[in-house]
Amino acid sequence: MFEVLTKIFIKTIIPYLMERDTKTNIKNDFKPELLSPAGSMDAALAAFQYGADAIYLGVKKFSARAEANNFDFAELRDITGYAHSFPNPKKIYVTVNTLIQNQELKDVARTLAQLSIIGIDGVIIQDLGVLRLIKESFPNLAPHASTQMAIHNLEGALYAKELGFKRVVLARELSSNEIKNIVQNSRVEIEVFIHGALCYSYSGLCLFSSHCYGLSGNRGRCIYPCRDLYQVKGTGESYLPFSMKDLALPDFISEYKKCKVASLKIEGRKKSPLYVGAVTDYYRHIIDEDISNEELCAKAEDVKAIFSRPWCEFGVRGKVAGSAVDPNWTGHRGVEIGRVEGVKSIAKNVGASLIFKTTKAIELHDGIQLDLTTQTKPFGFAINSIYVAEQKQKNTKEKSGKSKFQKQPVKQQNEEEWKKVIRAEAGSRVAIELPEHYPHIPLNTTVYCGSSQEVKNKFKIQNVNFRNISAKIPVRFELSLTQKQLSACAVTSLFTVKVEKELSLEPTRKVFEAQSAFEKLGDTSYSFNGFSLHNEDNLFVPVSILNDVRRELVSLLDSEYEKYLDELIQNSIKISERCKDETNNPNSEIKNKEWIMKTDDFELIKSASSLSNLNEVVCEVNPHLSENSLREFLTLGSEVKGKLRLALPLIIRRRDITAIKKIITTLASIGFCNWEIANISHLLILKEAYLSRKKKLDITSSWSCYALNGKAIEELLDLDISKITLSTEDSLDNIKNLAQLFPNKLALIVYQDTPLFTSEACPYAVHYGCKGVENCEFRELNLKSKAGNFNVYSDHCLTSVVNEKPFSLSGLLENFVNDEIAFKVEFIKKKYSSEKLLSIWNNLQRNQVIDQTHKSNFERGLK
Repeated sequence: MFEVLTKIFIKTIIPYLMERDTKTNIKNDFKPELLSPAGSMDAALAAFQYGADAIYLGVKKFSARAEANNFDFAELRDITGYAHSFPNPKKIYVTVNTLIQNQELKDVARTLAQLSIIGIDGVIIQDLGVLRLIKESFPNLAPHASTQMAIHNLEGALYAKELGFKRVVLARELSSNEIKNIVQNSRVEIEVFIHGALCYSYSGLCLFSSHCYGLSGNRGRCIYPCRDLYQVKGTGESYLPFSMKDLALPDFISEYKKCKVASLKIEGRKKSPLYVGAVTDYYRHIIDEDISNEELCAKAEDVKAIFSRPWCEFGVRGKVAGSAVDPNWTGHRGVEIGRVEGVKSIAKNVGASLIFKTTKAIELHDGIQLDLTTQTKPFGFAINSIYVAEQKQKNTKEKSGKSKFQKQPVKQQNEEEWKKVIRAEAGSRVAIELPEHYPHIPLNTTVYCGSSQEVKNKFKIQNVNFRNISAKIPVRFELSLTQKQLSACAVTSLFTVKVEKELSLEPTRKVFEAQSAFEKLGDTSYSFNGFSLHNEDNLFVPVSILNDVRRELVSLLDSEYEKYLDELIQNSIKISERCKDETNNPNSEIKNKEWIMKTDDFELIKSASSLSNLNEVVCEVNPHLSENSLREFLTLGSEVKGKLRLALPLIIRRRDITAIKKIITTLASIGFCNWEIANISHLLILKEAYLSRKKKLDITSSWSCYALNGKAIEELLDLDISKITLSTEDSLDNIKNLAQLFPNKLALIVYQDTPLFTSEACPYAVHYGCKGVENCEFRELNLKSKAGNFNVYSDHCLTSVVNEKPFSLSGLLENFVNDEIAFKVEFIKKKYSSEKLLSIWNNLQRNQVIDQTHKSNFERGLK
């Protein structure tokens, strides 16, 4: 009996299970969305035509890539209609991912209203004020949390979902294990970067360009000081400690597919359509797994030939250290095609030429690039002439002691003969004539092909006729005729307009056709969506009159559209009156204001008892705080003036979350409830720790929870934030406006060593090597560039770069005498003596200018 059952099991059950598993595997063959950049219409078409499932693009305002061409709304309607016309519709995501000042809310609301009407598939945002506008007034728009929000842990993704985000674009610094953990546990769509340029700082946390040059990266105008050359003070050494390589993760696509990352993103809205087409094509085939490794390598070389810095995996395998930085050169290299064998003239009429054996076919007008130690950017030039070496045999007689009448032995000797060609095949030994003024080129220098005619011809873009597919507002026309009157309506989902004309109309024997006159909508914002005619007497109307009626209707539609937008915008940007407290009297003196001190130095907390007018002390903790230090902190509560508050660190990675939660739980158990957050993830961390506690949390926010407009402030206040610290990346007039709108709710930083960069890449390790956290020799590094002098600090390999000159609003504080806004003085990263602390504090109290400080954008305005 047992044998019979065994045979039945083998013959029937096992094949059934195998078939079921096969079907299950097919069913679960998950493919993530391939998301490509589009800085122009041609780039958008290239992305879709070479395999993108979606593109992201910017409009003319409020894009973090302000220097890209970006799209006007007519172009956006066209590309959205094109994307949605595919059998499996492709998607359009629009970036509104800059920080918004209060006076810009109206323009942002108008932008969102137009995006809402066009029907785009998602809006990528950084500013919480934009999120609030969407939730309140444009609910059909799907908000995506930009990587500019620096969401870097599971708690951040979970809280973003709670806030209303449909998708989260994770910080690029995360490891694959961290990404996997977030995808599997966050219950929100996750998007990760797989290719393109890297920022040295966590995105959204870079203030360098803004503070030093007045051009904000958070507002799309970064001038990339990370690519500058820096000198190590006191050594004479110069290098590029912050210049990043390009991210490239082809080896991790399979892993991301398995853990079901929703979207794989390519950076590059400032790149050419050629680049977009090639890099999209490359990753399309990796995702689809439909070509050989050899073919993939060829496509990778195509991408490099168009634009590429050296590729790296950044932090995907864990620790970054200095591996992602290119310390010697910056800019596009290309694909490696050989090594310099010499520089010489190969013929009388040929100038000095670069000699090497090429591993890739090259032709006239291709570009050559060389990394030279004498300059930080590659030396490049176009190929204007190519010579290929051919071996020619030459007979020579050997010298010997025999007489000249004796027959001499003949020896065959190979000699190079150079032939001018248009194209040299791979494996050829070539001579490329150099430009007239070329630098010294050492032997064995790597030769790159930085521009290839062959590659350019591979990626052609097909033209598209948008006439019948543009995502315009659908309009249905209704025409009614009597012998004395013409009545016409244009009906949209938003509004209806009507035209009536008194006419004397006569019947016609022919069939009267009027629809074609109303189909001619051309370059208007509307698309024809149907026509109805009520004409019982078969009356005739001249085409000229019908055309006039159509034009009048379109004009009325435009006017009604503007009215609709204006009403929608005015309602959406209203600031709630609930924040105003009329019972409070304005302060008459600076010293009577609320003053807050923040530090990460326990010794300075002890000195706080000597500071006049101090209302609150904030101490920043980190996950490496020892139990002894924590006990010491707890004893300080009775020694300091005013309230004592703890600030959570800006970055809390998965490696640190257990230690941070332990500190929070310990303090929660003794009833400590005063915290400052620096990232939205901190709200969930705190709320989870205090879930079973009866005591109410008192939470404030730091500058990195950006609030440059009233809507962002309202959003934070609704999250039970009692006081919001405003960013140092702002302007005097905007702060003044916010202070009047939200009395007693805001804190203004009046002194700070502002972290210009916050990074996982270590500038010490870049130049001197990394010995790991336990044996790290780097604690502080002093650098100098054209922008000034800077101090670099490391805390367990998290790097902060600050200006040698602190930020200070001393001398400008009289502007806020009548505003109920707290003043905040921060002593973070740099070491301060008690005497220095007291001197700075007293100068600020008297509003006296502090020497060797700067005011960032507060006098010149914010761009």
